Amino acid sequence: MKKIIFTLTIMLFLSSCSPINSAKDKISADFYAMDTPMVLTAYGDNAKPAIKAIKTEIIDLDKKFDRKNEDGELYNFNINGKVLVSDDLADIIAKSVEISDLTGGAFDITVSAIMDLWGFYDQNYTVPDDALIQKKLEKTGYKHITLDGNLLTAISMLDLGGIAKGYASDRAMKILKSYGVSSAILSLGGNILAYGTRPGGGYWNVGIEDPVQTDKVIATVEVSDKFVVTSGTYQRFFEKDGVFYHHIIDPKTGYPADNGLTSVSVIADSGTLADGLSTGLFVMGLEKAKEYLMAHPEIGAVFIDRDSTVYYTPNLSGVLKTDAKKTALF
Repeated sequence: MKKIIFTLTIMLFLSSCSPINSAKDKISADFYAMDTPMVLTAYGDNAKPAIKAIKTEIIDLDKKFDRKNEDGELYNFNINGKVLVSDDLADIIAKSVEISDLTGGAFDITVSAIMDLWGFYDQNYTVPDDALIQKKLEKTGYKHITLDGNLLTAISMLDLGGIAKGYASDRAMKILKSYGVSSAILSLGGNILAYGTRPGGGYWNVGIEDPVQTDKVIATVEVSDKFVVTSGTYQRFFEKDGVFYHHIIDPKTGYPADNGLTSVSVIADSGTLADGLSTGLFVMGLEKAKEYLMAHPEIGAVFIDRDSTVYYTPNLSGVLKTDAKKTALF
């Protein structure tokens, strides 16, 4: 499984890079963290220490945010339900709740127990009994989370898998700035940070994976100093009795979101926001997402439906390229 994920991630990373001038100061690192491969590349005099610092930061955050790490903070909280937490964990929880508010609960970090029921964590897939889903839903919901300073309380287990990589990519951008790096492309499990411009000038071209032919891209966007994050049904799924089930759970129903979408990509100035919104907008569906995006014109988004039609926000009209059928969202 890891090998398959790694192949897909590297494919996405390579598709994010247009041909660039050769640079002798190119520094790259690839490693595994947050349950996914990470590929970091930076250019320039300070690229090496910057990449080293980013890797250290990601590994540190992973230890805190990993729900399976028995020595980690999140694991400790999920066991106890009321814990004094670090500034990092308090910060990401606060940002998660904020995004939940923005999306009307479509993004929610309390669905851990529901994900367990479906087997999306251990790949022991099953279609759970509806009565069991409803019982678990009684103890989910982001409004049950209380954060008083660094004192975290909740009645449900938390899962940061839908936002941790975005949060880490925001930290990575700060590190790149602190080292004076002017050009970098980072893939945190497919969460792309296109930083600065390509060596020699010009925007980065970030590829959006084709949900049907996952070894290809269906579209590209030209970006600089932006985060591009995609949530898709093809990333984790199973079939049972001819029915397709994917991992993007609607927190209100406890079932995979079923609205005709196969992929949502968000382009934003914040990796944390882009990560949370890619899930939230997917769950909301095209029409509700449209209302949100009309009220937030600074956010770019690309939606792909089951017919492989590409819908996009108007602010991407000059930078989105695709051979697929496409239409502006509004």
